[in-house]
Amino acid sequence: MVKRTCYMGIDIAEGSPLGSKKPKYSVVIIDEEGRPLLVNPSVPMSRVIRLAWDYKPVKIGIDNPFELAKNTQELEKVLSLFPPESEIIQVTLSQDGQLQRMKTVAREHGLEVGKGKLSSVRTAFLLAYLAKEGEGSPIRFIEEKTIIVVSKARSPKGGGFSQQRLQRRVRASVHIAAMRVKEALDKAGIEYDMNYRKSVGGLESAIFTVYAPRSRLYGIVKPHKGLDYIVSIKTVYRTRLNIRQELKQSNRPIIVGVDPGITTGLAVLDLNGRPIYLSSSKGLDRGSIIEEISKLGKPIVFAVDVAEVPESVRWLAAKFGAAIYSPPVDLEASEKREIAARILGKPPVDTHQRDALAAAYKAFQLMRRKLDHVERELKKMGVELDVDKVKESVIRGVTLAEAIERAIEDILNPQQSVEGSESVRPEAKRRLTSQAPDYQYLVDKVEMLEAEKIVLERKIREFEKKLRAAELEVSRIKREVKSEVLKDEEVRRLRERIRLLEAKIDEMESQLNQSSTRIDKLKSVLVKIHRGDVILLRPLQSLTPRSIRKSEESMGSILPGEIIFLPQPASIDKEAFKILKEASVRGVVVRDENLARTLKSYGIPAIPTSEIPGGVERVEDLYIAPGIVVDLLDEIAKEIEEARRKEIDLERLIQEYRSSRLVRNKKTQR
Repeated sequence: MVKRTCYMGIDIAEGSPLGSKKPKYSVVIIDEEGRPLLVNPSVPMSRVIRLAWDYKPVKIGIDNPFELAKNTQELEKVLSLFPPESEIIQVTLSQDGQLQRMKTVAREHGLEVGKGKLSSVRTAFLLAYLAKEGEGSPIRFIEEKTIIVVSKARSPKGGGFSQQRLQRRVRASVHIAAMRVKEALDKAGIEYDMNYRKSVGGLESAIFTVYAPRSRLYGIVKPHKGLDYIVSIKTVYRTRLNIRQELKQSNRPIIVGVDPGITTGLAVLDLNGRPIYLSSSKGLDRGSIIEEISKLGKPIVFAVDVAEVPESVRWLAAKFGAAIYSPPVDLEASEKREIAARILGKPPVDTHQRDALAAAYKAFQLMRRKLDHVERELKKMGVELDVDKVKESVIRGVTLAEAIERAIEDILNPQQSVEGSESVRPEAKRRLTSQAPDYQYLVDKVEMLEAEKIVLERKIREFEKKLRAAELEVSRIKREVKSEVLKDEEVRRLRERIRLLEAKIDEMESQLNQSSTRIDKLKSVLVKIHRGDVILLRPLQSLTPRSIRKSEESMGSILPGEIIFLPQPASIDKEAFKILKEASVRGVVVRDENLARTLKSYGIPAIPTSEIPGGVERVEDLYIAPGIVVDLLDEIAKEIEEARRKEIDLERLIQEYRSSRLVRNKKTQR
């Protein structure tokens, strides 16, 4: 069986991720034609995720990502639980990264959504439909990396020279294996970062962070477990987010010192040489380093403490368009300790932080004269300019005069911020209603029909537009036929074309009439329900627990006071009688009089359709009956209660008669 292509929309229905009560969401799943496959007006996030795995939609449309979680970390965790093949789309985020209003996006697609606030069910439907139409931008990306570790296979034991020889042999084996892996990756043209730990005679270990899936390494690098070394390979998945609200990166120019390795040290200085960030961590890859740096500012220089610049630092500098500083010869450990102690006033946490900080400060010292000159010149001018921006321009090779002119130009023509022009739709809250609980399904159904109506109206307008175009085409052809004398073959061809166009017009008019008739029927039903002329019935295909569960999954739980309709039950299970009675339904409408009597015998009010004036009417997927059905079922309920009371009284009389007779027999025996 071919799985249907579908699309999901999610909108918050009640609560908030920031509140103490867990929020609930409206979920709508539609097919390629925009027809609803599933509507759930209020479900927890756990069920939303389960439904996503059940249906595996091509796209999942959302409005505001932070309706799903209270912060970025939690949002990343939530989105990682959705199926990897489902693309998660923020419909209100345009391709160029600008936020838009939900109604604006809908109107651009010809959907008239009115002036009032959209309900959560209608919003979920529109999110699914707009995601299907290709609107919005993806906010979740799943990265796949591969980690290759070359390490020692055994701990050398023994004593004296034998142990030293064994250690050197193992380290040399690790070094040879690591070089083989490097050569294989270079030959295949696969991008990677290599970090290693040296020791006497070779390497203690080497770690390759390969920016490619495991499948690309088949036939290039293989796992190995020998006497001297081990090569292990594992895949790492990471969910990355692209969220417009979180792109608050600083534009402050900074100097970044990097000490790459198995443990990576990072140090960040401002253009006055002051440290603003210092850390060291194991397993940092390029993406993590970029994220950390981007939060602090815009790098203009990357610095290292060795003469030969590592490849990973060259890649980072190219990524940010920054310059690279490296000393003519490797910095001595004593010099690095002296620099770090002078800047911090105390020794750093470890040598990685020390090396990164010393490298950054050496780069600052190299630029210090030029930076001081910028400050002196700006003080002479006495004009309030962005000093850091001028310094950045000068470091990037712009003359001081041109850098000052650029800063003045920024003041004369400031860039207008459009951040606040489009506000994100506030948290959706479920509308309060004074209606009885048994009409909640009706409210949700109406909202869904209203949302579907928006799409149908758009299709009607498209049909009308095509119809007008076809009519114009027919008129044009007729004018051409009248104005020219054409050959028989040309006349025949045109007549055939006219026939096809007229047939197309008839088809489109028929579709238009069907859509209009359907909308009119639905409007008429909604008006009658609102006035109380008719009531809504919940249909069941069979009178079995399974059929009841299936109905509750699609329409929500059966509420006290609901009326059940059995069009033609395929099967009957007495266990279902107990479920309906415990649910306190108002009653059941059936076509079979014998089934009605059976239900009454179990204490459930039931009425055959033959006793209902006008019977039961089906409009689209809805079953409706005259409002008098409520009174009829209530009368039957009273009759059932009266019969039950009489039965109890009869049993009581029989018990009293038996008791009195037993007493008389005892007296007679005496």
